[in-house]
Amino acid sequence: MSMLVVLGAAALMLVLLRASLMRRRRIAQGLPVHGPWHWPRNWRLRRPRWLRARG
Repeated sequence: MSMLVVLGAAALMLVLLRASLMRRRRIAQGLPVHGPWHWPRNWRLRRPRWLRARG
């Protein structure tokens, strides 16, 4: 039982760490942070009007 709890906690920490690293990398690249994880290749074309107005 305790082993399952430890494994679950380790997996959760790995997922959170990877998410924070991805977010930091996106901020460094200047990409939108809040949004779908995998943007399409032509996400600049598919952006809605309110996103295009912001820049």
